[in-house]
Amino acid sequence: MKPHYFLLALAVLSLTLSVSGCSRADRDETVDLSLFETMQSDGEWAVISEPYVAFREAPDPSSNVMAHGRLGDIAHVEGKALVPVEKENTSVIWYRFENGYVAENSVVIYPNKLKAQSAATELQADNQ
Repeated sequence: MKPHYFLLALAVLSLTLSVSGCSRADRDETVDLSLFETMQSDGEWAVISEPYVAFREAPDPSSNVMAHGRLGDIAHVEGKALVPVEKENTSVIWYRFENGYVAENSVVIYPNKLKAQSAATELQADNQ
């Protein structure tokens, strides 16, 4: 008869554990989706690659300064302008940001915010 008690006890224990595992918990769980926001393709992002950068009113080095940026700052690219440089017989890309325009030689462009943030962190760590 002892084997029957063992099987009965095992069945009761299994039933108790399976039922208790299905009960609803009274706690709210939140999921942080901010990582996915930085991974989505929402245009290009730039990291300032020079110690000091002036955001210009227009894509011209002699235009008014609207704001300033520092090494490792991140900004969303809102547009581009290809500006010919007559003396050098070439063209320069100026990137448009919320604060103004910056020439291509002062920024590094990344396809998403997450990559830009990672590069900015590394850039700032290298320059400390």
